[in-house]
Amino acid sequence: MPKKKKQALKSNGEAAPLTYHSDEDLYRERWKWDRVVWGTHCVDCYPGNCPYRVYIKDGIVLHEEQAATYNTIEEGVPDLNPMGCNKGAMWGQMLYSKERVLYPLKRVGERGSGRWKRITWDDALTEVAEAVVDAIEEIGPESVLHEVTGAQGGPMAITSCMRFIGKIGGLSMDLDGVVGDLAMGMYETF
Repeated sequence: MPKKKKQALKSNGEAAPLTYHSDEDLYRERWKWDRVVWGTHCVDCYPGNCPYRVYIKDGIVLHEEQAATYNTIEEGVPDLNPMGCNKGAMWGQMLYSKERVLYPLKRVGERGSGRWKRITWDDALTEVAEAVVDAIEEIGPESVLHEVTGAQGGPMAITSCMRFIGKIGGLSMDLDGVVGDLAMGMYETF
């Protein structure tokens, strides 16, 4: 957990830190915040873009919870509340994670060596574009595979990605299969 987030959890807003007598005290401190905002996760969230309540203290995301905002469609039929998966619930923690990539990196060592160098966005886009053109020229357009995921920014962004891949003759994978929700029984039955 980043130092700033730890300080937000351990501070009562004054200069002096709180004294904790138990884990229970620390847990209670988690529920002290400045404001609550609505949020969703455009990255890795498809098709739901589920609504979350985001709890903020001193500008730091402390906690997120699923928001049960969907109406009951029919009495006696289970509703979709609350929508939201574990990825969404953990997004606030990943926001401050040391593993979060903030800029393009290029591998400079052997694969798996963990050696990288920072490159510009222009360089990264140029390298990707050149690799796509090379793949089409050397192997054929079907060699360009689009793994359809919510990581492309939600339904609107996915549509433009799929259109681009279709225009160059590439292949887009089935989203349900990618996220492990491919219900083969449904396809076979209906």
